[in-house]
Amino acid sequence: MKKVKIKDFPTLIKDTYMQWLDDKSLKLAASLSFYSILSMVPFLVIVISIVGFFLGQETANQTIVEQVGELIGVEGAELFKTLAEYSFFKESGLVPTIISGTILIAGALGVFIELKESLNIIWGIEIKPGNSLKLFF
Repeated sequence: MKKVKIKDFPTLIKDTYMQWLDDKSLKLAASLSFYSILSMVPFLVIVISIVGFFLGQETANQTIVEQVGELIGVEGAELFKTLAEYSFFKESGLVPTIISGTILIAGALGVFIELKESLNIIWGIEIKPGNSLKLFF
């Protein structure tokens, strides 16, 4: 392993930054964020459905907003409250839970596919054409 000297540190920083730009890291981060946000509302509907089954719908909404507020702050709790109010399901039930589960699985699969592709780009791994689905699993 090569030792890095203090005088080489600026060059190391510059090279790292240039590789970061070459890998289009901002684009990769944006796609991961998109799929993560896409999964947030269906996840919220599923959680409210499960908690609402035991505690009631209104209590479930209030409890989840309070818990989110403790974790990520008041603004995050307000976001979750707004998402719950404006979600396309006004009441939870079997059908909204199934639809949300399907969307959640699609969004989560998108996150994992984007993460795998991002890591392949960053690490310089070439995928052979036609084998991408087989190599994913």
